[in-house]
Amino acid sequence: MGAEQLLGQGDMLFMAGGGRTTRVHGPFCSDSEVESVVAHLKRQGRPSYLEAVTADDGSGDEKPTKGAKADKADRAEKAPSNEIEDTDAPIFDAGAYAGSGGIDPGAELYDQAVQVVMRDRKASTSYIQRRLQIGYNRAASIMERMEIEGIVGPANHAGKREILMEGGHAASGMMYDDD
Repeated sequence: MGAEQLLGQGDMLFMAGGGRTTRVHGPFCSDSEVESVVAHLKRQGRPSYLEAVTADDGSGDEKPTKGAKADKADRAEKAPSNEIEDTDAPIFDAGAYAGSGGIDPGAELYDQAVQVVMRDRKASTSYIQRRLQIGYNRAASIMERMEIEGIVGPANHAGKREILMEGGHAASGMMYDDD
């Protein structure tokens, strides 16, 4: 059903999730009905406003002065800032890994991932997950490292990446070092 088959006067199409459309009829109020309701409300008398809501303290701040909203605003002002400056910085320090002696515990896994990418000529996080049977976070970290080191390019719209190295050689002619 398309919009051309609608009757008007509140008849409409509602699109739910999944792209399905359903024909529904909403309430329609003509201009004359709206005007009669407004006239009725005006005949009831002048409105009595709460001055605390409309009062301006002259400071230019639009902060609430009373009630729960003011308490919430006060707490937000007093709360310490917990902002993290660099969200891409790794939290895990491989050098401090207990018993590692400064050796990166994921180095062997990373080398395996590079070998899989070079051998199969497929580079995506999900492919690394399946081939090495690891979780998403570890596979994503490995792919980010490969991108930083110039082994693969950035992800495209489908999450796949261009492989920038050929058999251990980068496009610039530099040799890939396993270290």
